Amino acid sequence: MQEFNVNELKPHPRNNEFFDDINGEKWKEFLESINSRGVIEPIVITPDKTIVSGHQRVRACKELGIEKVMCDVHTYDDNDQILQDLLETNVRQRGDIGGSAQKVGKRIKELERIYGIRNGSLGFQGNQHEVVSNNFKAPQKTQEELANEMGMTVQSLHNYKMLADMIPELSDLVDTGIVTKTTALAIMKQLPPADQKSFIESLSITDEIANEKIEASGKKYTQRDMQKYIDDYKREKSRADELERNPKVVTETVTVKEIPADYNETKEKLNRYIKHCENADSLLKKEAEKNQKLRSQLEKKQAEENNSLVQFQKELKDQTLFFCAGVANFLERWGGYGWIAEHINELPDYERRSYISAARNIEGFAKVILTNIDF
Repeated sequence: MQEFNVNELKPHPRNNEFFDDINGEKWKEFLESINSRGVIEPIVITPDKTIVSGHQRVRACKELGIEKVMCDVHTYDDNDQILQDLLETNVRQRGDIGGSAQKVGKRIKELERIYGIRNGSLGFQGNQHEVVSNNFKAPQKTQEELANEMGMTVQSLHNYKMLADMIPELSDLVDTGIVTKTTALAIMKQLPPADQKSFIESLSITDEIANEKIEASGKKYTQRDMQKYIDDYKREKSRADELERNPKVVTETVTVKEIPADYNETKEKLNRYIKHCENADSLLKKEAEKNQKLRSQLEKKQAEENNSLVQFQKELKDQTLFFCAGVANFLERWGGYGWIAEHINELPDYERRSYISAARNIEGFAKVILTNIDF
């Protein structure tokens, strides 16, 4: 073990392919730990000063102005041995490191290659392996063993491997939380990569992602919603392909219904109702954040003062009463608009979808609460 200047150390060229930087609150806590305790675990490097384990510690040292750090210089037989150490050591030291679903999949695929795990069916059992095509002989494992080490099922392991091949546009949707990993898998299984890109563009959300509008609004696409969009996309694409093959095909006749005289007035009213719902939802979110902050403060105080249980229970009761009063106020103020549901099919498509979306937001909020209640 010897001391090196942090500026001499080079990041592994494939580290960013498999791992994300720590960020947000976790990064602040990590910096505080390094600042107060220093770098306890030495950085693992190769003889040419390439980092194998410790990229985040070196990054923290540079940010904190720490110039030198202790390193263990390891000699490896080949690149696969370095990669195995890079992957296993980082996962072991950083625990559930998470990161993007795509990078989790890439880690799994690379470890399978190094261990010589055969790409087979979900029924793969025993010690069936391929011979590793390099000089370094990795300890061979089964998919079940690898899945257990990574804290997931074999099915989840297969799903992550599939997500490793996501196109960038789909990966962005998963990383921002707009679609779940399960929904992304459904898109990949039903549409080839070229169609996936045009399908995502047809949703008109890529520009919104760049402007962070969707993240700010908390908009999500459920698998059921996305399936409807996929079915619509397939129908439109099939129709376009048919017209391209045979331009003389007679397209279906669209009957345009006469717009009612009070359409614009009704639309304005509906927009106001939607705005009111959005404002109410925003207020509920703010109160939820405020309640969460109060809860965190109470929990911290409880850890510091063993005799604070009575005070915590009082705060809990007060917040519960405040919540109940808020819900009652919400129902009293907006419950009268439920009559619109009786005429939902009389509304134009835009207004109908907006009203249903508002109702589902209320339903989703209630489901989150009920899910956490142990009856």
